[in-house]
Amino acid sequence: FDMGDFGWAETYNAYKPLCEWPCGVPKDQLWPVVISADSRPVHTVRLTSFYMARFLTTIAEDDRFRIVTGRPLYDTMLTDEDRYWGEKEPARERVPKLYLPNLPAYSKSWQEAKDYCVWLGELSGLPVDLPTEAQYEYAARSRGKHVLYATDNGYIERGR
Repeated sequence: FDMGDFGWAETYNAYKPLCEWPCGVPKDQLWPVVISADSRPVHTVRLTSFYMARFLTTIAEDDRFRIVTGRPLYDTMLTDEDRYWGEKEPARERVPKLYLPNLPAYSKSWQEAKDYCVWLGELSGLPVDLPTEAQYEYAARSRGKHVLYATDNGYIERGR
């Protein structure tokens, strides 16, 4: 698939059905989607087969991982920043509604997320890992299509 900022026509409207890329505009005259040098030039990437989780890891799942591996639960300790601001309780105790079990899990670092994936892979016997940038972009763009929004039709419909 073509990875990177493939550009879009100046007249693009996110609330109307998409035209077929490149919308009758020469590719060299397309506007960048993202103003970022590292997303250009567009380049062809070949991926081997992979699966992407359909749902985010929840706080409950992350808590289970941390308990089993002997790690502290996320935000259960007072941080230096908390102390700086005069807080007496860690965030998880101050605002428990942000740590409900069904909410998406937090992660302080790439390594924490990687460790969770490795642990999940060991439990399941499956090759679980974080997606590469290319895998993530391919999935977000509905299997590498030239779409700006990762919806089932590539455009925005409020309330749908």
